Amino acid sequence: MKTETAFIDELIGLGVQIRQAKLYVALLRIPEATPAMLQTISAVPRTKVYEALEHMCADGLCSVRREGRLKFYRATAPHEVYALLRKKWDDEHARRCRTAETMFEEFTRFHDQSQERDPTIQNIEVIRSKEHIFLKSVNLTDSCQFEMLSFTRSPYAAADDNTRAALTKAQQEAFKRGIKSRTIYMTEERERGWLQGFIKELEDSGEEVRLIAELPMKMLIFDRRSVMVALPSVPGITGSDFSCLVVEDPCFTAGCRDLFETYWERAKPVTEYL
Repeated sequence: MKTETAFIDELIGLGVQIRQAKLYVALLRIPEATPAMLQTISAVPRTKVYEALEHMCADGLCSVRREGRLKFYRATAPHEVYALLRKKWDDEHARRCRTAETMFEEFTRFHDQSQERDPTIQNIEVIRSKEHIFLKSVNLTDSCQFEMLSFTRSPYAAADDNTRAALTKAQQEAFKRGIKSRTIYMTEERERGWLQGFIKELEDSGEEVRLIAELPMKMLIFDRRSVMVALPSVPGITGSDFSCLVVEDPCFTAGCRDLFETYWERAKPVTEYL
């Protein structure tokens, strides 16, 4: 059974003010109580008890009964408080969504205007967040139409079970669409445990795989139009082992594809390499 302190902390985490959380938990212990009684039970300062109780009545956390000059407070049933909090959260979520929708429409307009002033920057994007890098790779995989080529080596953006499963799903969906995929994996002893199973899953889905002892970089090429290249981590920026450069330029992509083909010829099929 949780302690009262734990329940109070969890109520605070749900958005209830600290004094109101203390008083509500205190009220659950007795049928009803005066402010003086609640001060003793909850340890809320006397000067703050009345103010907190007024807010609680207004928010529906408790009700008040008058008997002469005395006021007796009673806790609202927990299931009713839960319903009130859910409605508050839903209303707040809806309000935030409306605000965000309007705000990001404006942001999109500002962004498009800046791109028009310098169209060259549309072709280059630098990403430093591991989550953003992973999301970008999944989006490019989802939009791929005929071919994916990649150099794969550590550090990995998808080395945990959840991200690896999401990436595998995106790649398998691409294979179902008839996308041709070729990947060269750099053999690294420290990554062997999870990587062997990952490679087998992709081979079974239709990916062509080769292995090589050394690769110069991490790289993904999509449809001969987009390239993702891993860059060394930037000192002072946390959250990722590397940054990523995304380039959409036919000449740059052609050069990267030639580099891939050179290494593809050097690399060996999995069974032959092993």
